[in-house]
Amino acid sequence: MPAANKDSLIRLLTMMQMIPLYPRWITAKSLHQGLADQGYDVTKRTIERDLNRFSTILGLVSVDSPEGNKWSYSRDTQVSFLPALSNAEALSLKMVQQHLNHHLPPFLFTNMQAMFSKAERVLQDSHNLSHWVFKVAVVPPGIPIRPHQDDPNVIATLYRGLLENRKVKIRYRNQKQDYSVSLLGLIVRDNKLVFVCYYEGFKDTRMILAHRVRSAELEDEKHSEAFDLQQYAQSGQPGSAITNEDITLEMEVRGYVKLLLSESTIGKHQSMQTKDECWSSVSVMLPYTRELEHWLMSHINDIKIIGPQSLKQ
Repeated sequence: MPAANKDSLIRLLTMMQMIPLYPRWITAKSLHQGLADQGYDVTKRTIERDLNRFSTILGLVSVDSPEGNKWSYSRDTQVSFLPALSNAEALSLKMVQQHLNHHLPPFLFTNMQAMFSKAERVLQDSHNLSHWVFKVAVVPPGIPIRPHQDDPNVIATLYRGLLENRKVKIRYRNQKQDYSVSLLGLIVRDNKLVFVCYYEGFKDTRMILAHRVRSAELEDEKHSEAFDLQQYAQSGQPGSAITNEDITLEMEVRGYVKLLLSESTIGKHQSMQTKDECWSSVSVMLPYTRELEHWLMSHINDIKIIGPQSLKQ
């Protein structure tokens, strides 16, 4: 097969994998952007021609919209050309779909709908594995708080700015001024999306809460900021660090806190010694953050802080 024909076939198969099953839809514009993200240099007109050419063969349906034709596979289409999935791969895809929606750019989920649907069909033939997704639940500590997000386009813009290293012009709620930011990383905390960034003209890291952003617009300018998100996350800054260095927390605990620390670790070099039938002494090294203060205060009836003195005060 000539190289040009082979490349066209691979591109066509890649595009077909992005098309979701009805009632979900995708536009030729979104397919064009998805192929560009994967390195394919093809015009939107070529994509539209391929969709019309192969729609009957592959069972594609379309409807008109202000953005142009929207495409999907009909409900009874068997997208057999998609790669075969093992039971384990199908289960992994379903778990990704169920639990990692905040960890991936939204457009990836749109592009993967066909694979998710195929995973669903594979799992239907495996009685044990098909029930696994109903046997695992992720429950956050305390009351599950889910912030409101009025405009999904804002989230999509922030994700794309982070992915493409493009500056984003944002406006916070209750503010009249726009700010240009360079997005450096994403931290998912308690259902909140926290973007680490530099504001234009500044070099100190800031954090913006996605649900508080009223508008977001991609800019053409890109940034090349070097940033280690993992090191930043471990530094305690996301928890509003009060000091730049770890502290050694010395305390006496009883009740729930005693049970909690006998079963889990909150920092480095943690040790526990029984003092009497009620109290135990604990020593642990960890970042000194506002979150640590809040946690200690929330259990203060079961904690006696011994040191350091600054934290005790």
